[in-house]
Amino acid sequence: MHIFVTPLGMSYGVLYSGIYLTRPDHVIVLTSPEAAKNVEITVAAAREIHVNFTVEVHTIKDPFAGFVQGRQLATVLAQQLRAQKDGDENRYTVSLTGGTTALQDAAKCLADQLQAREVALIDRRDEQEKRTNPLVVGELIEIPKDYTVSQHLPL
Repeated sequence: MHIFVTPLGMSYGVLYSGIYLTRPDHVIVLTSPEAAKNVEITVAAAREIHVNFTVEVHTIKDPFAGFVQGRQLATVLAQQLRAQKDGDENRYTVSLTGGTTALQDAAKCLADQLQAREVALIDRRDEQEKRTNPLVVGELIEIPKDYTVSQHLPL
């Protein structure tokens, strides 16, 4: 099973783009109680292009300072996901973009524990356009796990 994990803030295009670009079987959203309200509309739109996936939403009370709660949640989720093997090995894609820094930290913590593929989902449009038309597919950027400075940055 392919599982996609993403933090989600008030700009919900990252969730739409992630579903569209990764075509997961299951989606895990790390978000705030306020931003969770946007999950349903985003999932409904995404089902128009990718039908067969399930969704679970986990909220962090304080999405700005909830680093400890986020890391605790990531640890619990990692334990649950490792225990839920249905024959095939699960594949994980974790977006490190979207939401607040605390939500992104929780996603990174989960990615590390699962040895997940890490990606960034970006939307180069201006902020007003993103707010006006949030359900536009952005770009998926692979974040390499192993790299050396000489490969990526000239010194």
